Amino acid sequence: MSDLLNEVDEVHSLTSLTGFEALLRGKKVVCYGQPFYAGWGLTVDLMPPLRRTRTLTLDQLVAGVLIMYPAYLSRQTGRFTTPERAVDELLAWRQERSIFLNIWRRMIGRLFRKD
Repeated sequence: MSDLLNEVDEVHSLTSLTGFEALLRGKKVVCYGQPFYAGWGLTVDLMPPLRRTRTLTLDQLVAGVLIMYPAYLSRQTGRFTTPERAVDELLAWRQERSIFLNIWRRMIGRLFRKD
């Protein structure tokens, strides 16, 4: 989807998360439904949510959606944690998996190598 979003000028969406990703990339978003990112003055809304009466900046929407609203759990402790710590843990986990996958690929390569 990332490659596709880089190629388009605008996105038309009913409920898709793709519309939010398009907003993050500075694309025009037309909403036919009422996804969570509609009605804040950032999208063209064909069915605007009546309960949303104020506008938000993109930074405010992102903060609400990714920082203030969700609760993040630590992979290490199983307890609530900050978004920043959750990202750090995910990056460390990806690094660990990358090391494991490289070892696995070498082992498999040796099994199938023709001598």
